Amino acid sequence: MVWAWANDALVRASSFHPRFIPWEDHQRWFRRKLDDAHCQYLIVLEDAQPVGQLRFEACGGSAVVHISLSPHVRGRGIGGAALGLACPLVRVGTGVGRIVAHIKPDNVASLRMFMKAGFRHVASVQVDGHLAEELVLDLS
Repeated sequence: MVWAWANDALVRASSFHPRFIPWEDHQRWFRRKLDDAHCQYLIVLEDAQPVGQLRFEACGGSAVVHISLSPHVRGRGIGGAALGLACPLVRVGTGVGRIVAHIKPDNVASLRMFMKAGFRHVASVQVDGHLAEELVLDLS
């Protein structure tokens, strides 16, 4: 399920690494994330059914957030609601003071979702050779 979300065409196009992810690569990556003490990996549920994932990777005083949703629930506010519920928990779990998101400038839906969830734009930056908008949510 997570592998299918990761390989969805829109998710790949919005990613900083847009190529298809082979199953074996995904399995290794997923195991590393689940075993990483600095990573909080959450599954988003709607009516007790998995519909997406949120991942927070702590580094220093910040955590970088990644999100992907099943295509059938996009545009319904579920991503923003999940961010609103999960972000306060990151501070409890990791002690970080802010959450950072990097989003491609043409990903208007994600930019809007993060801004609506309280993130603010701080800079345009390069991420893995791609232009990205850096948005931050201060938890303090």
